[in-house]
Amino acid sequence: MFCCRKTLNRLEKNADMRSLRSTEKDEEKFFALKKKMDETLEKSMLFDMLIDEWNVNWPFLKQRRDYQLKPLEPIKEFIQSQIERRKREIANGTHVPQGEGDDFVDAFLIQMKKDRESGAPTSFDDETLLTSLLDLWSAGQETTATTLEWAFSYLLLNPQVTARVEEELLSLTKGRRPLSIADRPNTPFFNATLT
Repeated sequence: MFCCRKTLNRLEKNADMRSLRSTEKDEEKFFALKKKMDETLEKSMLFDMLIDEWNVNWPFLKQRRDYQLKPLEPIKEFIQSQIERRKREIANGTHVPQGEGDDFVDAFLIQMKKDRESGAPTSFDDETLLTSLLDLWSAGQETTATTLEWAFSYLLLNPQVTARVEEELLSLTKGRRPLSIADRPNTPFFNATLT
């Protein structure tokens, strides 16, 4: 399974950051940040979960908490730079959100603008957007990788399933076009395999 790690990382990156279209440079930075976060998580201990607001200022615990949070700062800066880029793209017209938005970031920014224009009290602000994306980014890391590892293991150990999925998809697309959401009703075995 370790030979698939690079592929899994790329798939994971796409799943986590599809809300913020990225460049190759962003991708390199993403993987560098992910590596730092992974290294920190590998050094985590059960003891770290005992750090709470009432004991966080104890010298050893404060040092430990600071160590755990250190990798988050560059990640927050990276996500913030992506948000700012999206806002610039919307402002200069190179990205035009359709309807409720093309993704989470668009939908959030649209709601933020509506609330600001209406003057209604709201939690849709820049800080909440950053925090939400950070939560999605960190929550999706290991769960996505683990899910993909199990899925690939299952498919490798069950070639008949892989063959049947491939047959179903090729009979529908004839290998000439990508699969689309509209194809979902016509791909019951593929859908069952995914879920």
